[in-house]
Amino acid sequence: MQRTHQGLKARQRAERVGYSDNLGLRVHRALSWLDRAEHEADPDSRFIFLWIAFNAAYAKTLMIGFTSTSQPASKPPRKPLTTPWPDRIHRRCLSIVSSRIYILRNQIIHAGATWNGSVNRVQIRDCVAILGDLVPRVIEVMMDNPGGLWSEAGYPVVG
Repeated sequence: MQRTHQGLKARQRAERVGYSDNLGLRVHRALSWLDRAEHEADPDSRFIFLWIAFNAAYAKTLMIGFTSTSQPASKPPRKPLTTPWPDRIHRRCLSIVSSRIYILRNQIIHAGATWNGSVNRVQIRDCVAILGDLVPRVIEVMMDNPGGLWSEAGYPVVG
């Protein structure tokens, strides 16, 4: 199966009957923005559309001080340092890359960057490449796990 909108959409159409409402809405929204991103030539715009697709997949409704299940938010217990070094290194690299993508997202979305500016072209190019690979994989993982506990999507459909 291709990790493109077209390939993932075909899979979603074949499987969506078995999706919960929450998963179905998340996948549907993420695929719509992935489709838009794949049709965009402008790197700044493509980055924004990929970010929206990513956000559509993982975002959830939040209440101040509570999770979406209305239970008090709490920190997970600290894991003992028994994780093998390669796993820890991979997680650390992923954390750094994610942080840098989020900084670029903030710069663009909060007008801290100029459209098509020369300052961050390399970063835009790299982040588009990373998100262009990551977003379809996230959608695929979601569809691989229809029985998972999918919290309510942010901004549920009203009326």
